Amino acid sequence: AGKYTVTALAANHMQDEDALIFVFDNGEHKLFQAHDTSWFPEETWERLAGQRLDIGNFDCTVGPKEDKHGHMGIPNILEVREKLWKIDALKPSAKCVITHFSHNSGLLYEELVAHVKNMDLIVAYDGMTIEL
Repeated sequence: AGKYTVTALAANHMQDEDALIFVFDNGEHKLFQAHDTSWFPEETWERLAGQRLDIGNFDCTVGPKEDKHGHMGIPNILEVREKLWKIDALKPSAKCVITHFSHNSGLLYEELVAHVKNMDLIVAYDGMTIEL
């Protein structure tokens, strides 16, 4: 895709579909886009190992709740982030952005920001730009 190498990985969204999550690599930085997924399939973890991602963009559909059925909430994201660090998929300095939230979270934007204040998570908003 132009100057980017895009790697598609299996997601865990719905059992009757082949959902994908992506790693975008421009040769300098790697972005991990993990929407419409819950805990990743084993083959995805294996392919992520050693990737040294600069930024992770995570599904946070259910906000402060936990979900194991095709989406994530903050407890899931924290668990995923820990495993990504453990397998050297995510750099220790990587920025972790949460997005893909909806009414299912039960929180307004400001409430979500307050909820993750001390979790080293960035709550996305329309038009956000992040410098690496």
